[in-house]
Amino acid sequence: MVQRRSTASAAVLCSALLALAALGGGCGLLTERSYPMDTATVARITRPGTAAMNTRHWLDHASAELMPLLPAGDRKALLTEQLSGVGAKPVDPYRFFGRNPAFQSSIIVNFNGIQATSRASAGELTEQTRDAAWPGFEDIWIPINDRLSLSGRLGLCRNADGTVRDTDCLIILPGLWGSNATIRTRDIAAGLRALGHHVMALEFRGYGRTWRQYPDIDYGWGVMDSYDLMAVDDWLTSRPHITATGLIGYCYGANHALLAAWSDARGNRPHAGVTPELEACLPRLPQRRRFTAGIMAISPVLEFEKFLNELDQPRPLLLYPTLHVLQSQVKEQQELHHFEHPDGQLRRLIVNIGFEFPGYFPAGLRFLRLIPYDGQPACDKLAEVRVPLLIVHASNDPLCDPATIRTLLDGVSNPNVAAVMVDGGGHVGFTVYEARWFYSLVVNFFDPTVGAAAVQTPAGSPAIAGQPQPQAAEESNH
Repeated sequence: MVQRRSTASAAVLCSALLALAALGGGCGLLTERSYPMDTATVARITRPGTAAMNTRHWLDHASAELMPLLPAGDRKALLTEQLSGVGAKPVDPYRFFGRNPAFQSSIIVNFNGIQATSRASAGELTEQTRDAAWPGFEDIWIPINDRLSLSGRLGLCRNADGTVRDTDCLIILPGLWGSNATIRTRDIAAGLRALGHHVMALEFRGYGRTWRQYPDIDYGWGVMDSYDLMAVDDWLTSRPHITATGLIGYCYGANHALLAAWSDARGNRPHAGVTPELEACLPRLPQRRRFTAGIMAISPVLEFEKFLNELDQPRPLLLYPTLHVLQSQVKEQQELHHFEHPDGQLRRLIVNIGFEFPGYFPAGLRFLRLIPYDGQPACDKLAEVRVPLLIVHASNDPLCDPATIRTLLDGVSNPNVAAVMVDGGGHVGFTVYEARWFYSLVVNFFDPTVGAAAVQTPAGSPAIAGQPQPQAAEESNH
């Protein structure tokens, strides 16, 4: 069986190449590092006192209390209403943070964003380090269907006497072509477990140990994976001591989290984002509310189709450094799957490997589309979300245009959906930018007493601007 190498994100490899050119190499400024959670310094917010509370109200309250943790000089943020334009004109993130979109990928102009991205993302890993054990975690297999189980690392939180605590389980999702070897996953998983949560670090089909066990079932890019996540919730919450689940997704794992939130809320009802042909291939899962502890999507990749089109042609390194390295990464995947004439075309990779339904184009893209592209609609997927959902993004993200967050939220009035954008952090590198702020935001969002789900108005958030509420038959908690 071919062994998959753990690969860096496109931004990380791009950063490394540019660093060699700009810095002469060997400086260690753009290499992956560990940022463990210092649980003693995590700041706790007060419980909001508002009688009617939803995710946006919670974020307004939490952001105000956590703002002093941001670096001096950067203590500002864009919140949901400023990005969505509900009730006012949306704010341009580039103008607000004083950035030029033409230089997002420049190592000279946006060095801090590229450095944060690189230090928070996985690079090459050896056979020895890839499967190194984590204290307090065990490797398990989660059954999805009769042909597939997913690999995960489960850390159960225990009381002082050694008994397993009754609490929520937070599921951590890797980025594109990632695995549980990623240092940031280990760091946040250990910290959240120490602070009272069960934690599951999950590897999708086509990832890590899952791919090594099931090499003939490859990555689904978010279609079947959304249903895999719902099956993982069903399996976890059927176990003793797990009261609910939450999701934390990084990079393309954040896309998975967004799509899973929509898919679960949709249930088995028809939706414009799902063609009848694709619907016939999707699992029929029980109707119940999942991920009720909340969902956090960190640096989502919202221009997936743009990448597809731009990678149809060779992209020279000097003119298109990010696209060039992403294309090289795709070519590596093609080689692993024994393609003749690997060319780096992402579209060709998707069409030819691993999908469990026919006609991925255009049905799969319609399912995955989170923002409109080339005249094609996104079908209002965020309007369906019925659990607290928080999107976290940086103004200096060199891979994912900050303006796409504004596009995603454009006109969205669903009070369960909130977003925060801060000045730094690059792509998923918020622990590099300001670890205490980021970890405090995560911990408080999922806190069982003051978190977004804990303070939400019973029976769901109040409607905003005519937003319909979920049907009663779908409201029951597990």
